[in-house]
Amino acid sequence: MVEACRRWLFYGRVQGVGFRATTLGLAAKHHTVRGYVRNLPSGAVEVVAAAPAGSLRPFRESIESVFGDHIRDIIEEPGPDPASLPTDFEIRH
Repeated sequence: MVEACRRWLFYGRVQGVGFRATTLGLAAKHHTVRGYVRNLPSGAVEVVAAAPAGSLRPFRESIESVFGDHIRDIIEEPGPDPASLPTDFEIRH
């Protein structure tokens, strides 16, 4: 199974609103998503996720549906080598 990996930077009022904990829960609901979420010093939240091809878009859309009012902008980039990510999804500090 081919895995895709993406890095998203979420900007807006995304810290202090439960973004990391909610994203962790959403990843669990999507079963095949692994990676991490963390706050950045800039005020953005970084999500790095790997999943079978086609599974990442629904994960991102679920984040957007919950936090749409808080998100001002999203930057999407290719993620790192999926082999470098954890085997589950975690909050990093």
